[in-house]
Amino acid sequence: LPPFRRNQFGATIGGPIKKDKIFFFAAYESTREVLGQTAFVTVPSASIRSTAVPLIKPYVDAYPLPNGVIFSGGQTAQYYFGYKQPITEHFGQTRIDHTISEKDSFFARITGSNSSTTSAPGAGGNATAGILPGFSQTSSLGAFLATLSETHVFSPSALNTLRFHFNRVNPLDVGNYPAATPGVTVVPGQNVPPEVDPGSGITNFGGQGA
Repeated sequence: LPPFRRNQFGATIGGPIKKDKIFFFAAYESTREVLGQTAFVTVPSASIRSTAVPLIKPYVDAYPLPNGVIFSGGQTAQYYFGYKQPITEHFGQTRIDHTISEKDSFFARITGSNSSTTSAPGAGGNATAGILPGFSQTSSLGAFLATLSETHVFSPSALNTLRFHFNRVNPLDVGNYPAATPGVTVVPGQNVPPEVDPGSGITNFGGQGA
């Protein structure tokens, strides 16, 4: 059974900076998870490798050797392997409240978060479809939010709040690929394996154009 590990921890702290006037609060939380997965894919059988013509043999040899059952017809076979899917998340927030007077109050709040995960590039949400060892996708998302707010009380039935927000979000997706095997044609200047889709139920793979 593939291993699964999750650690979640955090802390908060708060208190007065100036008695009855200025207060602060800070919080931090983090999650770190590693999920083991087992993938089952279809690769060319040993008989196909031995009879492949020279033009396509480098592409056939780019597949790992089968280690499972040989399917009907003897041209394809099963390959299974384990891999890890790590997830890391960080979240933090700080706030300062200031009572300026009986009628005026102010607060400043800063929130930040960052998360990243590396997963196999499965098709249709299925993490075990269309993947081979060495291919993965790393997705990260960073966010920064700042708020400044001032409230003035005019009367028991009227007040005004002036608030300023600043938000920034930075998403990033990066594909991870093994180097192209010798004899496989690649885009000049890029050692990224091309998209290979042999058909016959064999798992497709590739980086450039995938």
